Amino acid sequence: MKIVKHGTVTLTDGPVRVEGWLVERELTDPPLSEATNEQLVLEVAIPWAQKKLNAAILQNLNRISKERTQQQAGQNPTETGIN
Repeated sequence: MKIVKHGTVTLTDGPVRVEGWLVERELTDPPLSEATNEQLVLEVAIPWAQKKLNAAILQNLNRISKERTQQQAGQNPTETGIN
């Protein structure tokens, strides 16, 4: 499967929503009778979205940790340019 255009992935308590992805099937892909285009996209999009989500969570945890460390040291995080 060749991804022509990335779309969005919405992770919810319910089903995962995948919208706006444009893909082209390749010769190495299973036949349409075995896997739909949507199933092929989900196989790629869900791990991709999870990786992006994990990176965003880690970035914010690091930011919060720095802010708390600075607050404990008596510094104001806005004075050091950390928001």
